[in-house]
Amino acid sequence: MIDNRNGLMDRLPHRYPFLMVDSITGIQAGQWAKGTKKVTGTEWYFAGEAAEQTMPHTIIVEALAQLGALAAMGQGGKLGFLSSIKGAEFCGHASPGDCLDLEYTLIKARRGFVVGSGKAAVEGKVIVSVDEIMVYMENGNI
Repeated sequence: MIDNRNGLMDRLPHRYPFLMVDSITGIQAGQWAKGTKKVTGTEWYFAGEAAEQTMPHTIIVEALAQLGALAAMGQGGKLGFLSSIKGAEFCGHASPGDCLDLEYTLIKARRGFVVGSGKAAVEGKVIVSVDEIMVYMENGNI
C-alpha cells in the first residue's frame, strides 16, 4: 500500500487541500489503480453550515482523475491533469466517517492523453461512476 507517509505525495504534485487520495491499495502501471479516501468532515468543502454534509461529487471525480494519473505513470507521463469526463453518474453520497473505495481502469492512451473509467464506492455501494475520465499527461510519450 502507498499512502501519504510512504510515497503517495512523491508521485502526485497535489498537496493539502487538493490531494484527494489517501492511499493506493493496488496498482498495475499503465492499466489500473485502486485507492481510498477517508472522509473526515474536516475537509475544506465542509466549511460553513450545510444541513447535510456530503462530499461534493465533483471532488470525488477529481479523486478518480488523480488515481488515473497514477495508473498512467507507467505510460511515460510525469504529471496528470483532469481534462474531461463523459458519462458521469451520481447515485449516492459520501459523508464524514465514510471511506471511499476508488478504482480507475485505463482504456486507451494516445498523444499525451489517457482515457479510463472510474468508480467510487462506500461500503460496496457505487456512488459515482464515470464512463470516461480523460487525463492529460504532461511530458508523456504516450
